[in-house]
Amino acid sequence: MKEIMKVKCKVSDQYYGYFDGEKYFDEDNRCSGELDADGTFTYQYFNSVLSPSGPQKGKLEGKTLHIFDREFELIEESIEE
Repeated sequence: MKEIMKVKCKVSDQYYGYFDGEKYFDEDNRCSGELDADGTFTYQYFNSVLSPSGPQKGKLEGKTLHIFDREFELIEESIEE
């Protein structure tokens, strides 16, 4: 079983998703991403017409995931898979 952490945006409560330490996804399947070996975070966003944005780079610093030009804080609410 892998622990999945809920990720909540520090800027706004309406943006959130889930992160298992390597992969990120949101409830609407509009964005997914994966932690690379060098510590950068590659993610892809699908807009309302489901066209991919192309891979974008973010980063994980401690308990903060930097994606979409926002900071997402890994909160302690966990879900087990």
